[in-house]
Amino acid sequence: PLGGEGEQPSFLANPASFFQRVQFLFANAGNLYYAFRDASSHLLSFLTELETLKLEWPTLLFSGAEGELEARVKRMEENLAALSAAGNEFAELTANVPEFAGGAFEARLAAQVELGRIAQFLSALRGWLGAEEERRFVLLFNNPSELRPGGGFLGSYADVGLKRGKVVRV
Repeated sequence: PLGGEGEQPSFLANPASFFQRVQFLFANAGNLYYAFRDASSHLLSFLTELETLKLEWPTLLFSGAEGELEARVKRMEENLAALSAAGNEFAELTANVPEFAGGAFEARLAAQVELGRIAQFLSALRGWLGAEEERRFVLLFNNPSELRPGGGFLGSYADVGLKRGKVVRV
């Protein structure tokens, strides 16, 4: 901070350290910009794919081309890995400048844990969607008008066959 009225700004207490950090920022400004740009780009691509899947998953699952759903999940995995790498690069570049990073370490650590969990889920989902052999699932439908401890009476079911991310029989 610059200090109150009549006080000397805090960065003047150790000007050599302040100027070293400024020099570091200027020397690495391009790298900082590119790391931030890459992280933002991959995050945007990931979120775009996620929004597309949110809107189109029934079409992809029931009438989409075989393997298309799996390919979209794979692109999400790739964007997530690239986002994580760009975020790590940005964090390494800003680690020596506490004024720039602030309290970002804890937030970055939490984000890395969440990114790891999402990556594990996507990997498992892609393995499930990419199976060459038909996978069978049972879908249970409940009737909430007839209350049961699980939420409703399980009066209907469907036996669903899935192959390469596409429903092949119901």
